[in-house]
Amino acid sequence: MALTEKRIAFFDVDNTLLKGSTLFFLGRGMYQRGFFTKKDISAFVLANIRYRLTGKENKEEIARFQNAATDFIKGHNVIEIEKIGQEIYEEYVSPAIWQGTVEIANEHLSKMRKFG
Repeated sequence: MALTEKRIAFFDVDNTLLKGSTLFFLGRGMYQRGFFTKKDISAFVLANIRYRLTGKENKEEIARFQNAATDFIKGHNVIEIEKIGQEIYEEYVSPAIWQGTVEIANEHLSKMRKFG
C-alpha cells in the first residue's frame, strides 16, 4: 500500500485563535452542567484572571485542573462527554474566536503552505 502525504498544523489556541482560555471555557460549561462545585470553579476563575492579565500559563496549575477534570468525567460515557464538548464549543469557544486569525489560517491551508 502506498503512503500518502498528510499535513498537520498545531496551534496554541488560547489568546492566539481565540480570546481567553479553552480550559476556562470547559470548566465554566462543566460547572453549569453540575460537574464542578463553586469552590472548583472559583479556582478556574482565578487562574483565568491571572492568565488574562499576564498571558503566562502556570504549568502546575494546569496539570492540577486537568487531573481534576479527568476525575469529574469518570462514570460518564463517551457520547455524553462528546455532546457536552460540542455544546461548550458552541456556547463559549466559537464566540471567542478571533475571525482575522481564522482567515489567516484558512489562507495558509488553501495555499497548502508549510508551517514551522
